[in-house]
Amino acid sequence: MVTGRHPVTGPDVVRFRSLLAGADRSLLGGPGATGGAGGAPSPLGLLAALALRVSDRLLSATGLRDGVVPIHGAQRLRVLRPVLAGDVLLSTASVASVKPLGAGIATEVVVGFTAETGDVLAESTALLVHGPPPTGPTPAAGPARPAGPPAARAESAAGEEAPRTSSFAVTRALLREYAEVSGDHNPIHQSESAARAAGFSDVIAHGLLTFALAGHHLAGFAGEDRVSELRLRFARPLVVRPGGAVVSVTDNPVPGHDPDGLVLRAVDGDGTTFATGRAVLRLRHGPYNT
Repeated sequence: MVTGRHPVTGPDVVRFRSLLAGADRSLLGGPGATGGAGGAPSPLGLLAALALRVSDRLLSATGLRDGVVPIHGAQRLRVLRPVLAGDVLLSTASVASVKPLGAGIATEVVVGFTAETGDVLAESTALLVHGPPPTGPTPAAGPARPAGPPAARAESAAGEEAPRTSSFAVTRALLREYAEVSGDHNPIHQSESAARAAGFSDVIAHGLLTFALAGHHLAGFAGEDRVSELRLRFARPLVVRPGGAVVSVTDNPVPGHDPDGLVLRAVDGDGTTFATGRAVLRLRHGPYNT
């Protein structure tokens, strides 16, 4: 177990939010997508990135990262109270499970965040896959196709709600900027040679960048303070060639009687799904979840 203390500064919040807004081709301009710190909730991606840094410290201390290639397999973030600029977070990280996965291992790490008052703020659960480099490179994605502006939520011909979609431009420059703001400097996200040595056809995007883009999508129409849970599972890496990649994040209501639940999907420029997940929204004027 490792612990830490993490001040959340206004400049950190503004820089992270600006990075996401700069990648957004959708121009949703919703209640939580853009703007300065100003007491507004921090982006979900910022909190997830902080949790990964804490997890990395834990795995380095236990030796679980020695000689292996770390890849994000899944991420879940539950927020009981939105984190604001000026908050000081206390973290506690522990390994929940370690299981064999092929020639490598899958490690589940739980990071809890509390305020200095002792109030529980959030909990991150990450599935980190650590394994030796694959024997052959992953296939390259096809050329990215431009995505048009998304339609707002609307009624379909059958009377059902149409999905909301946000489109993002993921470039090598965005990967470099994300590495700086998140602290995730894994070379497979920056160096073609490092990515190919790890078995990928080219540089791949950070899994938590996709997670952050999904959070930005939700904030664009609901506001960041309404997202109480976001979870994604990564089915395959997003390859980012020199010309960049296009990512579209779509949400649909959860089938059945869950008005606050959403099913999420992230697809690349070829229309191939590379991440899926769910989100839960708070009631618009309701209290924070406990």
